Amino acid sequence: MHKHFLLLVLFVATLAGGCTRPAEQTTASACAGAGATVRTVTDAAGMVTFDQALQRYKIMASQAGTIDVVDVGVVCGTLPEAIQQEGVKVVFSGTYKAYPNPPAAPAGYTTYYLEVSSIKAQ
Repeated sequence: MHKHFLLLVLFVATLAGGCTRPAEQTTASACAGAGATVRTVTDAAGMVTFDQALQRYKIMASQAGTIDVVDVGVVCGTLPEAIQQEGVKVVFSGTYKAYPNPPAAPAGYTTYYLEVSSIKAQ
């Protein structure tokens, strides 16, 4: 009986550890695979999401004047804790960098690495 209890405790501890958000990453390690700079944005509007597969935050930003073009910025480093929530609308500045071999996305969506220089909730 004691053996089964110990296995149950280990199993629950493993599950609990798997439900946490990623540890803080430095910009250098988070964007180690980033390509060349694509463009820089200032005071762009976006929405924060969390990608379970990548275990990273992303900022989705629709391009002005379009109805279906979205820039998906996989955030390099860590967002401020108050912004680490699904659906938070933000205004941000930063640099988009090429994302080699991006994950599959809907038509009109382009994935980049995003080095955020400033961000605030709307």
